[in-house]
Amino acid sequence: EKLLVPDQDGYPMVPEFYFVPGDKVEAEKSSNGSQVRLCGGKIPFIWAQSLFIVAGLLQHEFISTSDIDPLNRRLSAIRKPNSIVQIVVLSANDECQSFADERNIPCSPVGNSVSQLSLQKLLFKCGQNWD
Repeated sequence: EKLLVPDQDGYPMVPEFYFVPGDKVEAEKSSNGSQVRLCGGKIPFIWAQSLFIVAGLLQHEFISTSDIDPLNRRLSAIRKPNSIVQIVVLSANDECQSFADERNIPCSPVGNSVSQLSLQKLLFKCGQNWD
C-alpha cells in the first residue's frame, strides 16, 4: 500500500505508472532502485484500481472467488466445452417492452418478475444433468 497515492479525501489510489525523473535516470542506471519514483499517468488508473479493490475484498473475505467466477473456471485444469450463459431480460417500462417485442426479444416487465432469490433457485437447476 506504500505505492498508492491518497486522493483529496485520503482514499488510496493506484496510479497508471511510476517513473524516474529525467535528471535522475543516469543515477538510476548506475544503481538500480536508488532513485525515488514519481507517479504518472491517470490517477486513479481505473483498471488497476478495480483490481486493487477486488483484491482487498478477497483478502478480507468480504467476497469469495466463487463470487467473481460464476462459471467456476478456476476449478478446472482441463479444457471443458464452453458454458452457456443464460440471461433474463426485464423491461423497466412499456417503452422498453415494446422495443423488445418489436425485435422478438423474450422479455418480461419488472413488475411481473419473480424475486431475485426465486430466480436464483430456478436458474440453479438450469443445465443440470438429470440422467
